[in-house]
Amino acid sequence: MWSNGAPVPFSRAARLGLAFIATLAVGGAHSTAPDIVVNTTSDVVDLAGSQQLGDLSGPDGVVSLREAIIAANRTPGPQVIAFQIPVSDPRFDGAVFTITPQAGLTLSDDGTTIDGATQTAFTGDSNPWGPEIVLDGSVAGYSDGVTLNNSSHNTIRGLVIHSFKHVAIQFIIGGAEIGSRDGNRVVGCDLGTDATGTVALGNGGEGVALNGNVIGGPDPADRNVIAGDTLAEIQVSAPGGPGGGGNVVEGDGVTRNDSGDLDSGPNNLMNYPVLESARATPGRLVVKGTIDTLDPRSVTIELFANPVPVPGADPSGHGEGAVFLGRVRPNPKGEVTAPVAPVPPGTLITATATDAAGNTSEFAANIVVRQRQPGAPARIARHSMAGFCATQFGPRSDVERPRRRTRRPAVRTVYRFWRIRSRVL
Repeated sequence: MWSNGAPVPFSRAARLGLAFIATLAVGGAHSTAPDIVVNTTSDVVDLAGSQQLGDLSGPDGVVSLREAIIAANRTPGPQVIAFQIPVSDPRFDGAVFTITPQAGLTLSDDGTTIDGATQTAFTGDSNPWGPEIVLDGSVAGYSDGVTLNNSSHNTIRGLVIHSFKHVAIQFIIGGAEIGSRDGNRVVGCDLGTDATGTVALGNGGEGVALNGNVIGGPDPADRNVIAGDTLAEIQVSAPGGPGGGGNVVEGDGVTRNDSGDLDSGPNNLMNYPVLESARATPGRLVVKGTIDTLDPRSVTIELFANPVPVPGADPSGHGEGAVFLGRVRPNPKGEVTAPVAPVPPGTLITATATDAAGNTSEFAANIVVRQRQPGAPARIARHSMAGFCATQFGPRSDVERPRRRTRRPAVRTVYRFWRIRSRVL
């Protein structure tokens, strides 16, 4: 949540309640108690990485996150990995517990939950701005933070992940089961930020690279903060590509436009276009709108169509961008007129704006394509124009000069205009 430009934390009781609910929910029918408990920020591994669940906690008596993931991979069935790291741990700074992996972490089991929110339930809300568990990839070499390798129906919840040289959370899909590697969820995480969720530290690649999975959710506790990553915050496979369908990004909401586009943040909080009309004419669709930004001429407007009923509108009323229609530049006043390929009346149209630095806005509010009836007369309107009286009929107007009081015979002059712009009286 935000107030006057600053983040406002959930109350301690609310966060503890959400963490408790998460602990119960992630186990589902499997269990309400965790199967594996991480109790150290160390990246140590016992038993040469061959341990199963029954081998924990190993000779040293502690369980690292890496050991927990290895044990989950090697133990059949779904597993819940919880955190109960004591405040005496040397990597606890009074707010967060920082784990510094020496390499990336790979999850290959199905149905595993890594639930950082359980640390909040164990030690309290020590970090009111976000999760208590931090994965710092600054010494992990060129690797991803957490890789889900041909693995489905997993949940990653309540982690801060930053400073990895590649992707914070990577989904790899391949092999014979390419169509089934989905159903993974990333919820309640801060990816590419510090522990407050307000300072971008980034990862070397994307925040999340996904196929057929869910990022976020409708519950406030499921929202992710993804910022500061070098390539993109979320990389989604194109529809029709391997595992490219069924991706869902939820819960981030729409950031409303500000006057003059002066605010800053992820993607520079680029204003989205405001679409005014979408008229279907024979052979083409004409979309009109505006963009309020500092230099409209440097902006590229991309337009998209959403067939109805499928996929239809996003619940927010902004997007989706199912079918790319084309791109156009606004005029210096920010006015947009885009003739594009025709689509059926009733189709939803949306658009994005991208500035010269590559910052892209959210989707514009959808508008509906209307059919212009051929030959239908336009609404009759009277216009005031420099002493003339004009009556407008369709695209052309006849303007009659009033007769002058003179001894000579009155002379009537008829002027024809193809377009008149004036106010309606």
